[in-house]
Parts: sequence; structure tokens; C-alpha cells
Amino acid sequence: DPVALKRARNTEAARRSRARKMEKMSVLEDKCDDLNAKNEWLEKELLRLKGII
Repeated sequence: DPVALKRARNTEAARRSRARKMEKMSVLEDKCDDLNAKNEWLEKELLRLKGII
């Protein structure tokens, strides 16, 4: 049945698309965490350096 075959291919393509989207989101969340940590460190470093002046 061509319609069933097309539906099955579409279902699989949608599954792969959702998996890629979840992977991209995970990478972005990790990057966000890293940048937030770096920002916090830089803010503390700025305060430390201002204290030296």
C-alpha cells in the first residue's frame, strides 16, 4: 500500500527530526551552562581586580 509506506517513512523521518532537535537542545543547554559559569567567574574576577586598584 503506497499510502501506508509513505506514512511509515514520514513517521520515521519525524522521529529522526525530533531526535536531532533534542540533541541540538542538549548541546545548547550545555553551552549555556558553560557560559553562565564563565560569566560568574568573570564577575568575581572583576570584583577582585577592582579591589586591587
